[in-house]
This record gives sequence, structure tokens and C-alpha cells, in this order.
Amino acid sequence: MSRSRTNTPQKPIRTPQTSPEWARLMMAVIDRAEQIKAPNLPGLRQAQASGKAEAFLRRLGIIHTGDIDRELPLP
Repeated sequence: MSRSRTNTPQKPIRTPQTSPEWARLMMAVIDRAEQIKAPNLPGLRQAQASGKAEAFLRRLGIIHTGDIDRELPLP
């Protein structure tokens, strides 16, 4: 039996594992927050400066780049 083309498996979501990966994700979030003038921008910058990017992003519900569009949508 052949497999339908519409049921192709999606790539698994890869969450950051190391501090540099979390820092890159934080930079992407800060870029988006600057674009939309998000009210939590100072908190994002403070978390980045203090090295707590992972904890802050997890609290916001952002664990991969796909979450940025959901949590900080462009107008």
C-alpha cells in the first residue's frame, strides 16, 4: 500500500541545548521584540545580560524559533 503525499512526517522541533544556542534564540526574540515594540523588551535584555536567557524564554513559552511568531506576532 502506498503512502499519501499529504501525510509526510514533519521534522522534529529542535530546542536549544547549549548556552550559545539559547543566546542565539534570545537574539532572535529581542530582534522581533524591537520590531513590534514589545513591552517586555527591557526584561529580555536584562535576562540576556545576566545570562538567564533559557529560564526567561522558557517562562515566556519560547523554546524554538517557531514560537517567536506565536508569542510575538508581526502586526
